[in-house]
Amino acid sequence: MFLGGLVLSRLNFKTQSLKVAYFSLSIFSLIVSLSGLPNLIALPKDAYTILFIAINIVLGLLLVFSNTPVDVYMQQHIPEKMQGRVFSIDETVSSILMPAGTIVFGILFDQFNTFVVFTFGGLVMLVLSCWVLIIVSRRKEATVPIGG
Repeated sequence: MFLGGLVLSRLNFKTQSLKVAYFSLSIFSLIVSLSGLPNLIALPKDAYTILFIAINIVLGLLLVFSNTPVDVYMQQHIPEKMQGRVFSIDETVSSILMPAGTIVFGILFDQFNTFVVFTFGGLVMLVLSCWVLIIVSRRKEATVPIGG
């Protein structure tokens, strides 16, 4: 994620920051859906390790490209007197959903093959992120600069 921050700081998105965010999230979800494929292929343990390190590096880069523009958009569009409340609710909901997601996916991984869980989860994320990308693309507010 640190590397993603460095890359993002070098790029200059004057407009379309939300489109970049949701496009990155779409690529992220596509990679998640393909993460179950190595389970179907017999590879040496070292190959699995290298593959999952590479996947995690790419996912970390993509998270920066999706989270940063959304955070900037929120800071620019939420009135200052409301930002504390909105961001604290955002953090609280995120903190609650992380362990809830761990529990749900723990149960899913116990019940189903990892390929099925990754593929289904990734495809649901892909459909949702593409749907939001289409909505954002039609709005004029999507053209908010990232860097001022």
